[in-house]
Formats: sequence, C-alpha cells, structure tokens
Amino acid sequence: MKFLTDLINGLHYSLGISTPRPEQVRMVVLVWLVSILVIIGAMYLLVRYEF
Repeated sequence: MKFLTDLINGLHYSLGISTPRPEQVRMVVLVWLVSILVIIGAMYLLVRYEF
C-alpha cells in the first residue's frame, strides 16, 4: 500500500493537484485506473472502427 500511496502522491504533485488523505488512497487508485482503462478503450474503439 505504501507504493501506491507514493505513486498517487507523486502523480498528484506532478499535476499540481492536492494529494488524497491516507484513507482515500484506495478510492483514488481505483478512480485513476478506471479512468485510464476507459480512455484506452475509447481510443482503441475509435482506431478500430474509424481506420
């Protein structure tokens, strides 16, 4: 869990947004992962069906 906390804190610091409290880290990781998967899935579908 320490690795994920450090990863999320580094990501938030690099983007210039506030870091989550320790009890929120799991939810933030879940939100980031779902967001990334949705974006990649949408890009895949656009490339697959447009080209």
